[in-house]
Amino acid sequence: MNDTSQPDDLSAPDPGQQGDLDPAAEDQDAIEIPSEMPTLLPGDQRGDSSATMVRPDAPAIPPVPVDHRIPGYDLLRELGRGGMGVVYKAHDQKLKRTVALKMILNGEYASEDEMQRFQLEAESVAKLQHPQFVQIYDVGEYDGRSFISLEYVDGGNLHQQIDGTPQNPKNSAHLVEMLARAMDVAHRQGIVHRDLKPANILLTGQGDPKITDFGLAKIMNENRGATRSGAVLGTPSYMSPEQAASKGDSIGPSADIYALGAILYHLMTGRPPFRAESELDTLIQVIEDQPVSPRRLNSTVPIDLEKIILKCLEKEPQHRYASAGQLADDLRRFQDGESISIRSVNLVDKVTRSLQRSKHDMDLRAWGSMLHWIAGIVFLAEVGIFFHTLDGPPYHWQSGALVRIAQVILLAIVLWAYRDKWSVSMGSVERQMLSIWIAFFLSCWLCLVVAFLMATTKAPLDQIKLYPHFAILSGLIYFVIGSNYWGQCYIFGVAFFALAVIMTFQLTLAPLEFGALWAICLVLIGRRLQFLMETK
Repeated sequence: MNDTSQPDDLSAPDPGQQGDLDPAAEDQDAIEIPSEMPTLLPGDQRGDSSATMVRPDAPAIPPVPVDHRIPGYDLLRELGRGGMGVVYKAHDQKLKRTVALKMILNGEYASEDEMQRFQLEAESVAKLQHPQFVQIYDVGEYDGRSFISLEYVDGGNLHQQIDGTPQNPKNSAHLVEMLARAMDVAHRQGIVHRDLKPANILLTGQGDPKITDFGLAKIMNENRGATRSGAVLGTPSYMSPEQAASKGDSIGPSADIYALGAILYHLMTGRPPFRAESELDTLIQVIEDQPVSPRRLNSTVPIDLEKIILKCLEKEPQHRYASAGQLADDLRRFQDGESISIRSVNLVDKVTRSLQRSKHDMDLRAWGSMLHWIAGIVFLAEVGIFFHTLDGPPYHWQSGALVRIAQVILLAIVLWAYRDKWSVSMGSVERQMLSIWIAFFLSCWLCLVVAFLMATTKAPLDQIKLYPHFAILSGLIYFVIGSNYWGQCYIFGVAFFALAVIMTFQLTLAPLEFGALWAICLVLIGRRLQFLMETK
């Protein structure tokens, strides 16, 4: 630990060094967004503009005075504090050395979660005997406050070293290689850091990196440290998409690999891959957007190093490096001038990834059973139209109108049955999807109305000829859904485009073909959503 790290890793610089820091630092604070947002308090009086999270019901707890003596330690000065703890520069009386003393802030008032997280950090650091991890020396308690004695690191942190300036590619690759090999050791011992970022990378006087702040660590195959339902833990600009989406069960070593890629991106461009005006906007960027190519921000970034960075920053964990060790090996190959393991992304790879893309699963998962009902109604309506048009034109428009009216009534009944979803609390994703469906439904009806108005005695309305156009509209809708929700919908779109051509050879079957394909697509999407609901 050192005395020049950011407040969010509980090792803030002392007041005398505030002038050396950029007040608009790009590294956002580590955050926790629980299902019920706690009170946000402004930073302390040292000029820290960050927000500190506290429980609304937590009483104000005064810090331990700097001139106070904890048995075995002389406190020299406060280095920094966060929502959970405070860090002091201290002198170890027994071993005659300077240490960083990290103490839980709330003492006897600390919540069970705070105590568990503090204990977990001590256990995690104790397990990791590696040169690139800040070492733990002692664990104790004073005046109801638990504390841990940590290695004192005096060279500042990586965020301060970058200071918005792109760094040397090979030096950066070497630094991240060291971090990756250290994290590979941690992962093999079942520990996921979950908050890797430049501010949590301390530097020795010789410039060697040391990873600190395991306060958000997770021990795999154990419940401790797992993200609570509805909570987001970490720092948005360096957080993996699965962390940002609060997919607690899926957060594993690949989340740290993503963060290492984000750190390397920051080293190469002078800024993190995602950074918006607010933490929420940054989270949305992490989940939805692709990072800007590093070479667009810094043309001197080597192509192979850019490939390594972008592989780490893949949205889907399975597309990243399989292990931190593999990432380290590729960084070593880059430094040695050898070919890296990443092959060029060709058209097949791009198409495959597009089909595998999935977004907004959690927002839409409650709609699965409703889509099954809609699939049945759509298919039955098209069966009715099939029999209505079986003998060819001229049709008795009354019977066709009755089928369509019955379809609208049944759809209205289904929507009413799911009315608890149609409220002011509906999310933006659901509203977008609803707008798409309404636009499609109205487009089809308007096609019928326009065709009816254009019909003459010599050229009567033949609604069966409209079905290829309906199929083209459907294909367009599924392409939009494919880009905004589930990549597999591109396949549905292509199927409808193909059906539009096939229909022209046998128009009599068009309603059945159209209704069957719509029902299949809706059932597949609905089944997927139901599965997500069952496994949430």
